[in-house]
Amino acid sequence: MIKMVDKDINHARDENEDIEQSFFITSLQQKTVIQPKIDFHNSRRRRIISWLRQISLRNKAIAFIFVIGTVPVFGIGAITYYLVNQSTTKEIVNNKQDRASLLANNISSFMQRRYGDIQILSRLTFLQNRQLRGVISREQMQARLRNYLDIENSYESIAVFDINGNLVADSAGESIANQKNEGYFQEVLKTNTPYISQPRATTSVDQSKIYMAAPVKDSDTGETIYIVRTVIPVKSLEKAVLIPQINQDDYDVVDSSGKIFLSRTGSKTGLDAKKEIPKWKEIQAKKQITTQILFNKKDNAEKLVTYAPWQKVEGLPDLKWTLVLSLDTATAFATQQKLLLALEIGTLITGLLVGTIAAIIATRVIKPIEAAIMAVQKLGKGNLDTRIAIKGEDELGILASQINQMADQVQGFLHKQTAEAEQLKLLTNILLSIRSSVNSEELFNITVTEAKLALKADRVVIYRFNAKGGGQVIAESVNPGLPVAFGEMIEDGCIHKDIIEAYRNGRVMAVNNVSEAGFSPEHHKLMERLQVKANLVTPILKDNQVLGFLIAHHCEEI
Repeated sequence: MIKMVDKDINHARDENEDIEQSFFITSLQQKTVIQPKIDFHNSRRRRIISWLRQISLRNKAIAFIFVIGTVPVFGIGAITYYLVNQSTTKEIVNNKQDRASLLANNISSFMQRRYGDIQILSRLTFLQNRQLRGVISREQMQARLRNYLDIENSYESIAVFDINGNLVADSAGESIANQKNEGYFQEVLKTNTPYISQPRATTSVDQSKIYMAAPVKDSDTGETIYIVRTVIPVKSLEKAVLIPQINQDDYDVVDSSGKIFLSRTGSKTGLDAKKEIPKWKEIQAKKQITTQILFNKKDNAEKLVTYAPWQKVEGLPDLKWTLVLSLDTATAFATQQKLLLALEIGTLITGLLVGTIAAIIATRVIKPIEAAIMAVQKLGKGNLDTRIAIKGEDELGILASQINQMADQVQGFLHKQTAEAEQLKLLTNILLSIRSSVNSEELFNITVTEAKLALKADRVVIYRFNAKGGGQVIAESVNPGLPVAFGEMIEDGCIHKDIIEAYRNGRVMAVNNVSEAGFSPEHHKLMERLQVKANLVTPILKDNQVLGFLIAHHCEEI
């Protein structure tokens, strides 16, 4: 097909060349008429401009005021949504990491205490002292071990073996097979130091155990004569450390070989972590606490997963364990989603409400203007008897009165240019009246919000003097988590009289460090309470009088 198209194109080109040659020859013999090229871009723009001109003033005003009223609301709502989403997500992640770190530290502390216990047991006098060993019976030795077991219930048993692995005494009085070929026994004989085994993970948490052993040395010769061993059920680690502090999170504890030896449900015990936990190899390489949102194919659910690797503790061997906390994202972010949904609905309702009110106001404002326009049109057509019924004494009433006066002046044969100038003046008054119809409280709130964004400040307030010499904060925009100053009553003792005079002359004061600015004690206490580190103060003047201040605060460290 491509070849056929190419042939058609070449054929068309040949035909075009023949036509151009014929046209060139013919143009030498007769007058040639060339059609001008059409600029489609300009044509489209002219159509748009023409369409906009045809729209009525009412529709233009309603659309304009609706957009002006809703865009800031939705803009601020979008920014707030983004900031709230970012901050709450960060807070949730930080909370998960803090919890994981706390649990990992608790596990480390638990094992550190057990490691200290085995060293204490290895230094018991009746084991180290040769004379006591000769007089104490096996039953007495077992009774003393049993007493220690009763004090610390984290152990399943405490046993003492000779260096050949034969049982010397057991806290439960049970018979234990020779332990010489066990890994923990050989490790203690080899290093002559205390040893902690990796958990012997099985499919049942109740059967998983951790062995701790230490050499018992003769107090006179320093020669290793016994091996003392404690057995810690993994279940006791779960009861003592994890269960009291876990609410909704699923947890998995992985040993140095990558086997899960403890989990919340117990269904993963003894399984390979790289097959059960998403991105296990990748996270192991980082060797630091991290939180990610991952999709678990086995559970077919998206989860917030926190990895907390073992942090080495002084005086405790590096066990190289890893704690993994996971929670469905729907549960983890439930509060955040409710907050964001409320924010979305609130922003939407506020935007629509503001837009609707703005449209209603625009309609009411435009009606007298339309009446004025119609009157002006009639006057322009020569109907000089046209007048507008005056209602009220506001700006629109003044507008109607001015138009009526214009008609009187036209009837008095005033020059056309004078009438046109008066119309221009009237239209200017219309625009000013529309602008001046905004609520002052809304203006204050918009001012502090926009000023806070422009100055990148932590807080912006408007402070207004009152008749008693003090003043009050009447508008505020402040970062979440900082003290609120809105409504704060501030006595005149915080503001020097000579400074007021300087502000009257247009002074703007910037203080980079309020603690070194020499403020009065009252003012300094106010700054401390509001956590202000630096500020910028601009006077609000009217008729050369200071009505108040626009103040920006920075509350972060300098």
